[in-house]
Amino acid sequence: VNTAATQETIAVNTVRPTISISSAPTTPIGGPNTATVTFTLSAASADFTLSDVVVSGGQLTGLTGSGSSYTATFTPPANSTTTETISVTENVFTDGDGNGNTAATPASILVDTVAPSAPGISLSSSATGPLINFAEATSPLGLIDVTGDAGATINVAFTGVNGSVPVSVSGPSGVAILTAGNLTTLGDGPVAVTATQTDAAGNESLVSNTINLE
Repeated sequence: VNTAATQETIAVNTVRPTISISSAPTTPIGGPNTATVTFTLSAASADFTLSDVVVSGGQLTGLTGSGSSYTATFTPPANSTTTETISVTENVFTDGDGNGNTAATPASILVDTVAPSAPGISLSSSATGPLINFAEATSPLGLIDVTGDAGATINVAFTGVNGSVPVSVSGPSGVAILTAGNLTTLGDGPVAVTATQTDAAGNESLVSNTINLE
């Protein structure tokens, strides 16, 4: 008659690891901006790599991290307003027990890399121009009227014989006003005025027409 065997315990893990994907910011990205994409695994993996990730458009680079948490940088494609997706299909990485992953729910990234048109600038009705006096230049009514896109920052550049002065105006419209200190920086003599605008996504326009003042 046999004696009872020593009981052996066998650890079993057949649970497939999951992966979630998120990105920041959640607002449209454009211009020089990028998004940070975060991958969170339900179990640590030693073989999760950048090649496991499917990107619909743009570029994903610089995967860093280990175990169950990773991040990478997403750079949007040029001249696009297409929403891009980041996804991971099933069975491309494994956990420590060799279980292949389930597919991730794709993450959407809003993209806007289309540059806005150049803003419009014109001499304010409060100024007679092109010869501008001190009162006109510093008038609260503004020296230069500007128009652009809603939500954009319109960057007006005054360039004189001694230096330049930047003035920012919030879109869609407003006026550029100079101070006495600005006039000192510009110096006596001709002043060229141009403008660009940067939209909410970070895209910068071409330069506007030039207004020449004296």
